[in-house]
Amino acid sequence: MTLSLHFLLILLSFAVFVYRYQKCSLSFFSNYNFYILFFAIFYISLPSVVSLLTGHSWVDGKPATIDYTSSIGLYFVFIFFTGYLISPDRLNLASEVAWFRSKYFDCLVVIFFVLASLYVLTVIIFNLDAFLSVYGRRGLQSDLNEYLYMRYKIKPIFIAVVVFVSYFVLKSKRLYCLFVFSPFVLYDIMLSSRGYIYATAVVVFLLLTFHSRKVNPLYLAFSMLAIASIAVWRALGSEFNWALLFQVFYEFIFTWSTTHIIHESNIEKDFIEAAAYGLLRFFPSFAYELFFDKYVSYNQIVVDNNPLGWGLAGSVVAEALSFKSGLVTFAFPFLVLFYSFTINVFLRSKTYTGFIVFIVAVIYVRDIFRYSFLEIAMYPLYVVFFVGFLIPLLDVFNRASKFER
Repeated sequence: MTLSLHFLLILLSFAVFVYRYQKCSLSFFSNYNFYILFFAIFYISLPSVVSLLTGHSWVDGKPATIDYTSSIGLYFVFIFFTGYLISPDRLNLASEVAWFRSKYFDCLVVIFFVLASLYVLTVIIFNLDAFLSVYGRRGLQSDLNEYLYMRYKIKPIFIAVVVFVSYFVLKSKRLYCLFVFSPFVLYDIMLSSRGYIYATAVVVFLLLTFHSRKVNPLYLAFSMLAIASIAVWRALGSEFNWALLFQVFYEFIFTWSTTHIIHESNIEKDFIEAAAYGLLRFFPSFAYELFFDKYVSYNQIVVDNNPLGWGLAGSVVAEALSFKSGLVTFAFPFLVLFYSFTINVFLRSKTYTGFIVFIVAVIYVRDIFRYSFLEIAMYPLYVVFFVGFLIPLLDVFNRASKFER
């Protein structure tokens, strides 16, 4: 029964996607609930179907565990599907925003992201020997990535570039500025990684949409599968094997396996503590570290009980199950929906802040499904209000100027 309902929800979801896209292709992608349901299909329904069909758990979960987690996954996807049905698509175009006019500010923005691009190229050049020496050796690449992150702070710079390039392209329609992401994509390729590649694809996709450029929805699906297939690239090395192409789907199957680990674990996480930690993630790191210096993520349960030789990330369903509470499990998808509707409200405010919060939130929806909702949800707001604090200030200035007129 659970298997049939998963199949039914997948078919109904894509039928609704097609109908809404044909109805208005430009407003179709301006609904955050679409991304929630889309990723839920890949990270919840798809692996649930595989588990139910094969009866196999990569982490040696019991048959009862496979059935139970698949049922909970079905409940989550059903709630997300319902939320998408009641959430209308609305046209949101960059041309509807009264953009702040200042050549000096625009020049500073351009100078910033050009310097950031040159900075990343410099990091690559000065560490080229290290990149080449670990190429094709995933474990060493991961260690090098961690070292470079700690020393050169590549990720914070990338996030700042996303904020200000999005602002500039939304305002000016100068799409050639997107080439500023090229060094970050090269950085990812040399480390056989995918984080910056995925984020760049999302930014390009949304900026085209917000400028009335019709984008085929298959772009999103194929891009997601292509990024997932980097796992294949890691495994193939120099020897090609068609069988390994099935690893494209392992991204979804392995992350779902964390629900089996969490369900069979006796460790119970504190929901109030996790929620408080998540809310404080809106502020810079020193703020939540002041109260949660020794906070331990639910994912540590996965790390401690993982029988495989590689990391499994996590799952939004596994996070809900980690609290060992029927009430929390019941309410959890509604919390995600509330967050989703809030992100839609930001976008429909037709402000600098609204557009950029939406873009950053779509970048991080993948992390919500493959890691944690509570620990990730507030991060897009932190990015815009602290890293890109000038953007909300421009909104305040614009509102004040309109009031004076």
